Amino acid sequence: MQKKTLLAALTRRRTNNLKGLSTTLTPDHLDSKRVKTLGSVSMMIYGNCGIRAAATAMQETFRRIIADGGVQNVYKDILPADEIFRIQNMHEVKAAEARFLR
Repeated sequence: MQKKTLLAALTRRRTNNLKGLSTTLTPDHLDSKRVKTLGSVSMMIYGNCGIRAAATAMQETFRRIIADGGVQNVYKDILPADEIFRIQNMHEVKAAEARFLR
């Protein structure tokens, strides 16, 4: 019964059916506190929230670049390239390139 309750809660949007469940596992109104009250849920996955947030930030950044006619005003609000390289483990990529791309 708990699983049916969870499925109903997860899919209760505009149509009240199970269609599209795989793309609607965490609707806006279903936060972790509410899920805990439903019971027997050990994990919530916020699958595409990071990429959606990144895309939103990129759109805003490019809007500013276009509006300002250049990148001069966005540098204070974005990560430096060195931090991007650290996140990507670029030192490992460079080591692999030196080893395998002869």
